[in-house]
Amino acid sequence: EWFKVRKDLETGWMEESKRLFGGNGKGDEHALPNGTFQTEQFFGFCNKMGQNGYIPMKVPSHLV
Repeated sequence: EWFKVRKDLETGWMEESKRLFGGNGKGDEHALPNGTFQTEQFFGFCNKMGQNGYIPMKVPSHLV
């Protein structure tokens, strides 16, 4: 469930960035991660099994 919530949150941030800054936002900061480990379960937020495989969340600078 967390990964679905995170995807929805980060997608919202990306859409807000597009509205505020135009185009695709401000660089890669607003792109969703593209992890490859069990994408149907982890929605691209993991690269491998275990804690070291988790891709940390990046809060956009305009929200900090």
